[in-house]
Amino acid sequence: MVPRLSPGSFFGRKQTAREIGGVRMAEWIYSPSYSIPSHSHETAYFGLVLQGTYTEDYGRKTRYCKPATLLYHPSDEVHSEVHDEITVRVLSIELPSQWYEQVPENAAALRSPADFQSGDTVLLASRLYREFKNPDSYSPLAVQGIMLELLASTCRRSEGRLESQVPGWLKRAKEIIRDTHSDGFSLHDIAREAGVHPVHLSRTFRQHYRCTVGEYVRRLRTEEACRALSNSPHSLAEIAISLGYSDQSHFTTAFKRQTGMPPARYRRQCRVQR
Repeated sequence: MVPRLSPGSFFGRKQTAREIGGVRMAEWIYSPSYSIPSHSHETAYFGLVLQGTYTEDYGRKTRYCKPATLLYHPSDEVHSEVHDEITVRVLSIELPSQWYEQVPENAAALRSPADFQSGDTVLLASRLYREFKNPDSYSPLAVQGIMLELLASTCRRSEGRLESQVPGWLKRAKEIIRDTHSDGFSLHDIAREAGVHPVHLSRTFRQHYRCTVGEYVRRLRTEEACRALSNSPHSLAEIAISLGYSDQSHFTTAFKRQTGMPPARYRRQCRVQR
């Protein structure tokens, strides 16, 4: 039987917890290579990844989580996690039932999982984290306002996505990208292999996968970089060249943009945690 966690209960070690403006928030720390078994939560919540990377399985889907990823978990959603070889920190933002009373009844988006890698939704969660870290007498009012904006932003972005099944040609295109992203394949090459126009590929890819083809390729390269930094004895310059970057400086800039930290720091943390 899959465990169902009560409000305020999460795996990992609780670092700090506060309830501000009726919103319960807590910062959780997970050891390197931590695995969380399948479970669900009685209360819906957002999770803002502050540090580290991990893979999460939910339903029949999988998503890669990195710093600045915002996850939305509806109540009773079953999910599990496998963390990479680095400490993970996550801010949990729970949704008491009374918050749903302020959302339109047809807001089906809050009954389905969602994740955001950028945009206003992530920025709003980051503002909540700042209030959480440095609360003052005005924080309850600020948190309530930000929370309402966060719910509205989640509903708008989620309900704006196509609900139909991913077409077979798009799945094929995604496989091609995964297999050839380091070989210099162009968007036109991928579109030709999939049998569609490049513009149609770009538009449909973004609608279904919530990122552009370029952003997806950068995500794949970042995953490869994380694995190389954790396990490879090669220098940063050698790793940069092997991943297709022009030089170490380009690699450092791109990696920091994706993960929030430079590759040298990521590697040091991996080694310290072993």
